[in-house]
Amino acid sequence: STRPPQATFPYLVLFIMVIRGCSLPGASKGLEFYLVPDFSKLGDGRIWTQAGEQVFYSLGPGWGSLVTFGSFNKRDHDFVTDAYIVPWVNAFTSMFAGLAVFSTAGFIADKTGVEVKDLKLSGSGLAFEVYPTALAEMEGSQFFSVLFFFMLLLLGIDSQFAMTETFITAIIDSGVVPKEYTSPANKWKVTASCCLVCYLLGFVFITEGGLYWLNVVNGLSVGTTLFTIGCLEGVAVCIYGVDRFVEKCKEMVGPELSTYYRSTFTYFAFTWKWAVPTLSFVLVITSIVLSFTSDFSEYVCNDPGAESCEDADWGIGFGFMLCASSMAIIPAVAFRKWYLETYILSADAGDDATPYGVEMRSSSSA
Repeated sequence: STRPPQATFPYLVLFIMVIRGCSLPGASKGLEFYLVPDFSKLGDGRIWTQAGEQVFYSLGPGWGSLVTFGSFNKRDHDFVTDAYIVPWVNAFTSMFAGLAVFSTAGFIADKTGVEVKDLKLSGSGLAFEVYPTALAEMEGSQFFSVLFFFMLLLLGIDSQFAMTETFITAIIDSGVVPKEYTSPANKWKVTASCCLVCYLLGFVFITEGGLYWLNVVNGLSVGTTLFTIGCLEGVAVCIYGVDRFVEKCKEMVGPELSTYYRSTFTYFAFTWKWAVPTLSFVLVITSIVLSFTSDFSEYVCNDPGAESCEDADWGIGFGFMLCASSMAIIPAVAFRKWYLETYILSADAGDDATPYGVEMRSSSSA
């Protein structure tokens, strides 16, 4: 019963912010920076990786939340319509939010005498530095500040629900917790444990160096990981068989919708077979190359403008370690699945030809 207000309230706040932002002096400068393209940037690989990260962050591929929530649908659910609605709503929301952000950025640039491009409009700088500064300069700043941060709170709660549910579903489905804890009556124990661990880990972000930790984790540990996951998901579909995968999708929606969405399934087959693996692979390679050639001072230095940064090597190494640890789960789960099917399951089936399988079976029987 609380979902509709949480889903619609941010749009109401965005609408108010857009109207207010566009009425501020200097707003046209920010909107021009936002809406007028600079085609010379297309040759910059970092622009493409940042655009890819934006899509993965806002739309959700690679995080698992779309797959998790989709798994709760009925088998014959019309997911094709969802596949149309979700990206279009996401794109509209992103574009609409940009109007609020850059109209306000133009106001800040006009007031301070700096260029819009020199403002810190990414990461925590936007939500906790640039935008609050702009709100403080507006008439009725208290009203708009309450609206803005209440909207951030609701968006943060919604996002956390999605990520937590995805994490818990993955733990339960993987079988790493005892079966008695996977029942609806006991699932709350797994949920409470995960929330408690995440809560304790989050304390590092509210320490005196919390903003530094946030920049390192947010800036260095996600991009390459998401691109790799997206690429491997595309490769997995290709290995399974794109045509076979499409037929399974048609079975789910039924013959009537399969006929209606005939051209859509043709498009899906093309993207799954060629576009997704190719583009995500290019993003993976580009992000890796940039990892060795880019300046990460904005993420790992408390003062990016300083001549030297003592924490640069340590911060970059820690960020890449987080990235590698996330990707290491993929081969680890694959090995676990192979091990279980090769030894444990074969032993349970009575495969006495495998010495280790016999040992496992006999020990479990004892």
